[in-house]
Amino acid sequence: MFHLGWIVWPYVIYPRLTAALGQETLAYAVVHLGIRTTFWIAPVWFYLRCVDRVDPLEYLKLKHHVGRGFLVGIAATALNVAG
Repeated sequence: MFHLGWIVWPYVIYPRLTAALGQETLAYAVVHLGIRTTFWIAPVWFYLRCVDRVDPLEYLKLKHHVGRGFLVGIAATALNVAG
């Protein structure tokens, strides 16, 4: 289902999305991120939660060192903007 859905994206969904919303609008960005989240993150979250029966955030080690990760992200963003 994943591969079928991701094949449908460039041939069916993407042309209609760009025609309806344009490529440089906030609505396009929100819908695009929503579609990517649905296809890439939701299946992993569902699998970890329902099949493995573990807490996805704990299993993926995303609960610890949140502050440090935020500071590293801010620093990387600053370097990117400066570049």
